[in-house]
Amino acid sequence: MEALLYLAKAGVIYSVLYLIYFMLFRNNTNFEANRIYLLVIIPIAFILPFINTSVDVATEYQVVLPTVVIGNLTETNTTLDWSSILLSSYVVISGALLLILCINVFKTLQTISKIKQGKSDDVQPFSFFSFIHAPTYIEKEDRMAIIHHEKVHSTQLHSIDIIIYEISKVLLWWNPFLWMGLKSVKSNHEFIADKLASEKADKYSSVLVAQLLGVNCSVLANNFNYEPLIKKRIMMMKMKKSNRISVLKYALVVPIIALAIVATAQKEPTPPIADEPKAPIVDEPKVPIVDEPNAPSALSIKEKAKYIEEKAQFGKEKAKYAEEKAKFEQEKVKFGDDKVYDKVDVMPEYRGGMEALMYYLGSNIKYPDAAKKSEIEGMVYVNFVIDAKGHVKDVSVAKSLDPLLDAEAMRVIKTMNKWKPGEKDGKKVSVKFTIPIKFKLQE
Repeated sequence: MEALLYLAKAGVIYSVLYLIYFMLFRNNTNFEANRIYLLVIIPIAFILPFINTSVDVATEYQVVLPTVVIGNLTETNTTLDWSSILLSSYVVISGALLLILCINVFKTLQTISKIKQGKSDDVQPFSFFSFIHAPTYIEKEDRMAIIHHEKVHSTQLHSIDIIIYEISKVLLWWNPFLWMGLKSVKSNHEFIADKLASEKADKYSSVLVAQLLGVNCSVLANNFNYEPLIKKRIMMMKMKKSNRISVLKYALVVPIIALAIVATAQKEPTPPIADEPKAPIVDEPKVPIVDEPNAPSALSIKEKAKYIEEKAQFGKEKAKYAEEKAKFEQEKVKFGDDKVYDKVDVMPEYRGGMEALMYYLGSNIKYPDAAKKSEIEGMVYVNFVIDAKGHVKDVSVAKSLDPLLDAEAMRVIKTMNKWKPGEKDGKKVSVKFTIPIKFKLQE
């Protein structure tokens, strides 16, 4: 579904940019500028959805995973099925259009091959990349005018523009503005070629009229005698050239692109931030100051008893020191050497990716019957840590909803499979995550 969402964003951005062309530039005689604009909006439309400009004003960074919605099993399965059907349908239609595109390319190349072999001369004038065809039965003066026209298409590589749009149409076939854009590209090509060819050929308009009849070679080729456009081509040649200041209108697109970037940026709600565990309050113990007593030289009963008492006291101090030292080392490992990070160079990854994680959680978290009967629904935020070995630990509730729902969410997260651990400076480290789990009753 993420791919379809991306294509939808790309389609919307292209539609907005093409509508600007349609309203402001289509009758502009700066044909070269129009060509550049119609070409540039294609990569802009496909690149902008990747740009993330959302600004997080929170003072602390925290990784938040996508929300998991828990309802009844029937609804979840239905949603998954519809998503699969939608994606499959999209791929089938795109595949069919790609096949048609390949067939058209093949037919065009086949026609070119026949013309070169002298097997077909009744095909109307056209050009495809460097190949130019003007039938020999056309009068010499008219034929030269047509060749001048088609040379413009060839030298300026207009066929590349058409191929780019045809490929984009495979991906955004549902967008009518893209189909209109392809038509505008072809029209603009003819305006450019007419403009330059008319400077080299006399009575060029008469040649256009004379070529109204005939069949076009291919939808991919630049056809000289495209009948529905000839009238407008003659009008555009006679139209007064747009002044250079009119080119400044293209600058109006810049704020539109900026708005598109903001509109497509994804913004996540700021989750509740769990309190961090406090640093250990156990200080490293000092070596006991009681010295080990020396054995008395005289073996009087009184001195011997004192020696035994001092020896026992020294043993107690030594044992206490060893105990406190061990406790300190444990606290040091917990809070010092095994630091938990919020963001690292390479984030931990669930085996199988995010889709597999969402499937695991959605399939295993169950809506407690008691919570259903009490009609309890809402969001539970759960924090957990993926340690340097990829294990899940320190699972806790950051924002509680109900003890039953909290416990169910924690139960499943604790039993998650091993992750691929995160890395910082080339070393595997522990990373903290927050996941929102939404329990929603069906109406």
